[in-house]
Amino acid sequence: MLENKAIHPTHALAADLRSAASFKNRALLTLVGAMLLPLVLNGYPIVFWDSGTYISAYWNVQSLVSPPPQRPIFYSLYIFAASLGRTSLPLVCLSQALLIAVLLRDLAFTHARSNLLLFALALAVAFSYLAVQCCALMPDIWSAIGFLAVYLLVAEARRATYLYAALVTLSVLFAPANGIILAAALLMLLAVSYASCRPRALNLARSGLAAGAIFSGLAFATLANEASYGIASPIASSGAFLFATLTGDGLTDAALDRICRENSNPICMKRSLYEGKDSQTLLWGGPGQGVGIFDPSNQKLLTAIDLASIAAEPGEFLKRVIARSVRTLTIFPNDLSHLYGVRYAPDGWLSGQMASFYDLRSFLRSWQESSATPFAYLKYYKFALLLGIASAAVLFVGWGLYRSQRVLTFLAYSATFVLANAVVTGGLSTAAARYNVKAMDIAVLTLLVVMIQGIQQMREKSACDSDASAC
Repeated sequence: MLENKAIHPTHALAADLRSAASFKNRALLTLVGAMLLPLVLNGYPIVFWDSGTYISAYWNVQSLVSPPPQRPIFYSLYIFAASLGRTSLPLVCLSQALLIAVLLRDLAFTHARSNLLLFALALAVAFSYLAVQCCALMPDIWSAIGFLAVYLLVAEARRATYLYAALVTLSVLFAPANGIILAAALLMLLAVSYASCRPRALNLARSGLAAGAIFSGLAFATLANEASYGIASPIASSGAFLFATLTGDGLTDAALDRICRENSNPICMKRSLYEGKDSQTLLWGGPGQGVGIFDPSNQKLLTAIDLASIAAEPGEFLKRVIARSVRTLTIFPNDLSHLYGVRYAPDGWLSGQMASFYDLRSFLRSWQESSATPFAYLKYYKFALLLGIASAAVLFVGWGLYRSQRVLTFLAYSATFVLANAVVTGGLSTAAARYNVKAMDIAVLTLLVVMIQGIQQMREKSACDSDASAC
């Protein structure tokens, strides 16, 4: 009697599901490991100048009642929660790496399992600015998290709908400027989906959820600033930042003359401190300057000066914004190892007594004395990023991906994200390489992933057309 050894369809399906789950777990662990490479090499998280404000905000109980107006308090609370109440700051890096890895995995490996793509993506991530952001005590990585979460929420059919929405809200809470950037990218995503006459691609429920998540983040940030300072704005110091930019451009003189005639605000009383200064000196002060404009009581006056200055010379203001935005788009760090190769002693800035946290002289000395950098491999970053952009262009034209609606939609979405980021962080402020690459890096990396998926789909379709049994 012959035994039927054919595999039951139910068993085959179960085996396939186990294989898919195993691959997803392996992909997640691989991407998290790649993200944490800078942390492993450095031994502890990467710290920027701004990190002091974020960490000290939760370290000092009083600052939770009156948080520093320069930076949102919500990321400070995230640091406190993710570090398990100051137990271990590297846990902050681990949590950030885990979240961005989940989003990248959902984008790249939902429909297909490719070990080659996983290896290439992990290698690219390890050499990217994305990994540096994950390992830094700064909310920069949440721009990338918001970027991926909005796209996955609106344009892709996923089950983790509410997780994506929550991450979008957190992205905006931690860095309210993300709200404007993500809103612009979302509008482009909806416009392209609508113009392509693809009703299924335009999921109104998911689109509304994404818009609501962005609005919620901005609303919570505004309510917090209103409660703390009486400032009805998601960015408490937005008046200060724009004032510094406009003053650096020489556009605030007439508005200061008019408004200060009727106002006894300290800024008007000490106007000489604010004239003839560049934006960086106005914001952060310089040697012997001490010119600070972040006092919450001054923000309403500064906002009034900003609006009056723009209304007086709208053409000049627009010209300056465009020029700074273009400059932001065209500057890249030549060498990430130079920007982020600081070695912090374990008994120094990040541990021990937080009373020394504002010892900026020691911090600067540590920066200058860092002769050996663990990030020497990042000296080719600019070349790698430009190679990624060139590769995307070659794939787009050479493989005819301009015919793929999904690729075109993602291209429009990512381009809008990069442009909006340049306007908000550079056009209305001071152009800097860091602001550009934090958007350009994730946009180029994910665009390559979507293009590779497009090529795989084209090959599958071609195989189906030539041999129906291969489908």
